[in-house]
Amino acid sequence: MLRPRRLGALILALLSCSYFQTSEAHDLSLIFNDAFKNDPTYQAAEANFNALKETYPQALAKVLPTLSLEANAAASHSDIRGITGGSNNLITLGGNSFGTNGYTVTLTQPLFNFNYFVQLKQADAQVKQAYANYLAAGQDLMVRTVRAYFDVLSAEDTKRFADANKDAIDKQLGQAKARYQTGLETITAVYEAQSAYDTSVAEALSARNDVDNAKEALRELTGYAVEEVAPLDAHKFKLQPPKPLGVEEWVVKATQQNLSLQAARFGMVAARQQIKMNYAGHLPTLNVVTDYTKQNGNFFGSINYGQSDVGLQLSVPIYSGGQVSSQVRQAKSQYIQAGDEVEKTYRHTFVSTRQLFNSVMTDVAKVKADQQSVISHQSTLKNTEAEYQAGTRTMVDVLTAIKNLYQAQQTLSYDRYTYIVDTVLLKQEAGILSGEDIAELNQWLLKSY
Repeated sequence: MLRPRRLGALILALLSCSYFQTSEAHDLSLIFNDAFKNDPTYQAAEANFNALKETYPQALAKVLPTLSLEANAAASHSDIRGITGGSNNLITLGGNSFGTNGYTVTLTQPLFNFNYFVQLKQADAQVKQAYANYLAAGQDLMVRTVRAYFDVLSAEDTKRFADANKDAIDKQLGQAKARYQTGLETITAVYEAQSAYDTSVAEALSARNDVDNAKEALRELTGYAVEEVAPLDAHKFKLQPPKPLGVEEWVVKATQQNLSLQAARFGMVAARQQIKMNYAGHLPTLNVVTDYTKQNGNFFGSINYGQSDVGLQLSVPIYSGGQVSSQVRQAKSQYIQAGDEVEKTYRHTFVSTRQLFNSVMTDVAKVKADQQSVISHQSTLKNTEAEYQAGTRTMVDVLTAIKNLYQAQQTLSYDRYTYIVDTVLLKQEAGILSGEDIAELNQWLLKSY
């Protein structure tokens, strides 16, 4: 069942926990706050909800009484030349002018209109469906913001590692050339170092381009260019498995609270009401109608009267050419379609939740392994460089050790950000992603950069 929450509440904690950077760097809170105000996809979803929520008051208006006023005024002129067949005291020969005016007030109250009453229930389901979709759009904005933000950090890390790799290889190239000049190294070692350096330059250029492209994704969300973003603080980063730890608990939560699934279920309720609405075309309608008429005039003397009427208005459909029966069959097919949509969304939610839970668990294990791998490759490079200086290792061994360390660092960075995004996706699938999660991630960033 949908738990009513205003989307503003979803980001309340985020906004209250935001802080302003003392530098030019944008943090996750600031980026999300700007995306919340400027992202056209979310703004369109908000406008769509505001439009659809008017469905209910429009449906309610049909079961409430209606009051109308009709007024009239007229003037006429006649010129009577004569009267045949005798005289008439009411008629004056010659020119005569007459005027009349009046009004009628009519009050109509539906007593029985099955279509109207069912339409009210359908509107309630449609508004709830629209609200669920609106909240889902808010969660989608959070996911897109987190993904885009950490894609930038991942690209910047890759660029940093690529530059460090290039500088390290450049240093080795200089050593190889110096050793070659003194006869301690072969020209082949120089060529190998030069080749590795040229490759590292190309990789660094590619990494710089990836950073620029990743920042463009933030521009799409916020509407402005983002030059710097606050990086992740490795000391604040919290690597932990999902809570609760059981996948079945996550599945139960997701199948109850997933916003897309809730929207589909409300859509099915609305489709069922549509069948009843169309069937109402076979049923009579009954209204109570009361009116009051007031009329004034001077036609053949002064006229001033009022009249009140109260009555029942019964309308019984006899035959509509089969239109109503066709509309009922159509609505039944649409109801089946809505049920299939619920089943499809349910299966996707069920499977996706399990997959994301498994992914987060794997991410935790991978990050731990990556951290140890970086330490091991750092030791390997240090020992390999020492052995190279001693003449027991070749330049190829050193270049390989540098490359392996660079790849290990890049893998750690990538897996760390993947863990963050997968955790956010898991919470989205379970329907529990909120601004508090964005605020918590924001605390993992460096506060001054």
